[in-house]
Amino acid sequence: MKKLLLTLVLLISVIGLNAQNIGSYEIISYNGYDLQYTVKSVSPAECIVALKNLTSETSIPSVVIPETVVIGGKEFSVTTIANKGFAYFYSALKFELPNTLTTIGEEAFYYCNLATEIEIPESVTYIGNTAFYSCPISKVVIPEGVTEIRNGVFHRCLELKEVVIPNSVTSIGIMAFKECQQLDTIVLPESINKIGDNAFSGCKSLSLLVCNPTTPPPTANKIFYNVPEDMIIRVPAESLELYKASEPWNKYDIRKIGGEDEEEDENEENIEEKFNSLGIYPNPAENLLFLATEMNVEEIAIYDIFGRKIMSPEVYNSTSQQVVDIADLTTGVYFIKVRTNNNEVTKRFVKK
Repeated sequence: MKKLLLTLVLLISVIGLNAQNIGSYEIISYNGYDLQYTVKSVSPAECIVALKNLTSETSIPSVVIPETVVIGGKEFSVTTIANKGFAYFYSALKFELPNTLTTIGEEAFYYCNLATEIEIPESVTYIGNTAFYSCPISKVVIPEGVTEIRNGVFHRCLELKEVVIPNSVTSIGIMAFKECQQLDTIVLPESINKIGDNAFSGCKSLSLLVCNPTTPPPTANKIFYNVPEDMIIRVPAESLELYKASEPWNKYDIRKIGGEDEEEDENEENIEEKFNSLGIYPNPAENLLFLATEMNVEEIAIYDIFGRKIMSPEVYNSTSQQVVDIADLTTGVYFIKVRTNNNEVTKRFVKK
């Protein structure tokens, strides 16, 4: 009888311990807001984060989410932002996300309409539908582990000007970039094999689309609805006729990547010239310079006309599509040297 009672006590204790941890939470107060951390998994020790309360009516310069928190005396890694976790967080100007993060839930930052900076950590592998709807972010680098840009993820990001899409992404969802009205250039990696309804509709400034897939990706309705009629689409040279024979691509000006109509290069001292394997767009450029090459980029350098290195821009995840911010350069002629995994290519560009 005593043995049976002891067994029951131990069983109840174990059940009680699991109940205390699975789904239990800790609320931590910060300057102007409270965050709730809820246990997602005991082994591995992972938790979900979401906004609990706002304790200030003034704007919050930065919301910093830690990599780990202690819940019930045990340390948990913050791996997930809850569905609607920070939705309608009107007063936050910036979010700093931890490198432990793997999942950004649906509508996670929905209508955070003052948040101009949200950098997605490289650890993230999943971004839910409409996660950044109507956020005024200007730049997005999608991590290598993400395979799908889901429905409406960047819908109505009216200030979005720069997007870097890695080769891991295979599909772009419905309305993924709809009404991104400042987006003037976008580079699609070779891995893309599906584009959803209205993916780029309402992108009124979209003047250049670099499409690297050798076969035109299957598309749904109105992916380019209300984009400029004179938009240029750059495609691989061997796929030029395929795109010209396929809708909706053939409604636009189809040109090959690295075509003869691009700005011609000139020899300058100490700079080697190679043309065909690197595309740079637009040229001349004012703020952003987009690079497209068949190889993974390892290093970028910008030189003036005297051969002096003046910039070493950041390389995004060694992918073949890169974006370079040249806004701070003075007006003039420059050279950009790109080192890939098996080549070095240099081209001239003009800063407006």
